[in-house]
Amino acid sequence: MPKALSLDLRTRVVQAYLNGTETQQQVADRFGVGVASLVRWLRLQRESGSLKPRPSDGAPAPKLDANGLQVLAGLVAEQNDLTNAEYAMQLEDLLGITVSRSTVIRAFKRLGYTRKKRRLSLRNGDSSASLASVNATYVGSRWSTRTG
Repeated sequence: MPKALSLDLRTRVVQAYLNGTETQQQVADRFGVGVASLVRWLRLQRESGSLKPRPSDGAPAPKLDANGLQVLAGLVAEQNDLTNAEYAMQLEDLLGITVSRSTVIRAFKRLGYTRKKRRLSLRNGDSSASLASVNATYVGSRWSTRTG
């Protein structure tokens, strides 16, 4: 969310409208603000008597707290080749909370883990293998701690 406009600008815009010579649209255009902002500021002044911005509610708390992060780190230490969806299911079984794959990815970032892809290789060193057989040998990815 963008930063709140200055109290000085809010005051000038509201005072210009309250002078009664211009419409809301004209005042908003003159000061380069939206009509909706002017309407909100008028309501804020009417309800609270001030044009000071209200405090931000902030972002929602993460679903995985410190304990959840420790459990996830333990899961990775035991078996680091699960998919994000599988980690999410494991967390649901252990903690009783439903988390999405996106939540698991954000938790890995908070833990400082990066995604380590396994290299794609040919079976038995056969360089003449077809693309289809190369794709069939791809074995997935795992999570590892950041080393540098």
